[in-house]
Amino acid sequence: MNSNSKNSKKNGLQVDLSQAAKERLLQALLGLTGGEISNVIAKAVISSRGLNDDSIKIILEEKKNVIRGSGSLTYVHPEPANNLGGYKELRAILERAAHTFSPQAKARHVEPCKGILLVGLPGCGKDLCKRVASSITNRALLDLDFGSIMGEGGGVIGSSAMSIKRALAIAGTIKGILGISEFEKAVSGMKSSNKTDGGETARTISYLLNWMQDNKDVLVFATANDVRELESEQFRIGRFSYIHFVDLPRAEDRLEIFKVHLHKRLLISEQFDLDKLVDKSSDFSGAEIEGAVRDGVLEAFIDGDRAAETKDIVKAIENITPTAVMMSEKIEEIRKWARNNIKGVGATVNHSALSGNGSRAIEI
Repeated sequence: MNSNSKNSKKNGLQVDLSQAAKERLLQALLGLTGGEISNVIAKAVISSRGLNDDSIKIILEEKKNVIRGSGSLTYVHPEPANNLGGYKELRAILERAAHTFSPQAKARHVEPCKGILLVGLPGCGKDLCKRVASSITNRALLDLDFGSIMGEGGGVIGSSAMSIKRALAIAGTIKGILGISEFEKAVSGMKSSNKTDGGETARTISYLLNWMQDNKDVLVFATANDVRELESEQFRIGRFSYIHFVDLPRAEDRLEIFKVHLHKRLLISEQFDLDKLVDKSSDFSGAEIEGAVRDGVLEAFIDGDRAAETKDIVKAIENITPTAVMMSEKIEEIRKWARNNIKGVGATVNHSALSGNGSRAIEI
């Protein structure tokens, strides 16, 4: 490629790339093997009849397919930040984390954010938060399927360890966000590993935890539901910069969540009695609020193909028994765990039930 000219030909190949586009092209090829690079460039050249800005888009799409083919990593599209209701404190954490990866932070020798562990009750939008994190930080999100890692080798000793090394190597070259759902399940089984699989699980988990300790290029975003069995060294500061507990949304957060889901269905929130909906949905998770809006819209459609009204959503709310009621004892045990274990720099607890003063977030 002629680096002194935007437009050039080499061996009959039309090259139309600015210097900035060349840098984007190199970035797009990071994490691919030599053979994979040849394949994706060939497809891009055929599709765009040369190398140009359109080629980079094609290469990025092909790269997603390569990542998908790894079996344990999935590229996840970002979610606009305005699709997440509430979470004021988490948004601030994500913006703070994004700054630590900037050139200015590097020049000041600021250590990049290690990662965020989002602990909370089921249905409170933790996986949505991962996708929003990708949007706020402007970093690609790769989801790690730890179950696939452990199952890839079919019981062959050493295969799972090789799989995790390959997945983390790809994540390291892309330098985005590595998402790990149900972190507590991913790192469980270390103690029994020697008896059950010759130590394969323990070695694989140890590699992941050590990588998290040493990693400086990837923002780890892990989520967890029931974390009572986690060992303290698995979530200590050094592996995570922030540990954030998410409880049920408070009233003002439920208001925002209702607005988000009404807007998604092209309904004007000002035409609804939002105060009534918020009052009726005490102890509802974000997922349950979404379900109430969805069911209310369906009820109105069936009842004469009309637009949903407050009464339809109220009826849907009254037909839902929230998880917080059905599993109250288990949920209180998780809250107790959060009180006792989420401490230290960057630790936050989200919910008035924990702080006792009506404030959703407190620094511990």
